[in-house]
Amino acid sequence: MTRNAKTPPPIDPIEQDFQDALERLEGGAPLDPKLAKQAKLGTLKINVSVVAQEAGHSRTLIGHDGCKYPRIRTRIMALKAPVAPTTNAEMVIRHLREENAELRRKLGQRDTENAALIVRLRQLEIDTQRALRKAERMANRSEKPSDQLAGASIPSERGEILPFPAPQEE
Repeated sequence: MTRNAKTPPPIDPIEQDFQDALERLEGGAPLDPKLAKQAKLGTLKINVSVVAQEAGHSRTLIGHDGCKYPRIRTRIMALKAPVAPTTNAEMVIRHLREENAELRRKLGQRDTENAALIVRLRQLEIDTQRALRKAERMANRSEKPSDQLAGASIPSERGEILPFPAPQEE
């Protein structure tokens, strides 16, 4: 006696759409414009959402364990293994542009910091000059006799003694 192998149920049009979409994604030629751009850049990853988007159907049809199309889900899960990144000219150029932008940002930050340091240095120069002038004034004041009033002098060379006015009572 021979056993009849269990034949898979016939494929309905929606499952066929999912299979076609999966084959296009595997081949790197999706029809969806966003996915085509990602495929061109080498950043397209095959997953449930991407297959559903390419097929034009809801991802809930293939998105969970008890879904309506388990064969498609099984194929997708097998393909989700990490893929080594490809290095082509576009990726290298994109990486270099990102690095260039980062370096330009750092240069701008450096210029801003240098400008702040220059302003601070100038303020310190002004403060230093002010402190030097004040120290000179203080040194000049200390050279004069301590009993001398500003704008007046004691007539000591004539030997006169000036009396202090008597305090007035109020």
